[in-house]
Amino acid sequence: MDINQEILECARYGEYEELAMYIEQGALIDSIDMSGNTALHKACANGEIECIEVLLSKGAKRILNNSGNYPERKYICI
Repeated sequence: MDINQEILECARYGEYEELAMYIEQGALIDSIDMSGNTALHKACANGEIECIEVLLSKGAKRILNNSGNYPERKYICI
């Protein structure tokens, strides 16, 4: 799995330390999956507050996914 996909999985599963490490190593913070979900979408969907904080502190953007949802509209955050 490439580094840009790793941040999506880290955000999904609450691995905030690894998430921060991959971002520091140059992962694209706003990478998307096939559904257009970003790491911020995944962190919000799973209530991963630490990951949400890391992503926002590193400049993650509020991006619409393929269903037209921002992270906070479909999920719990921001």
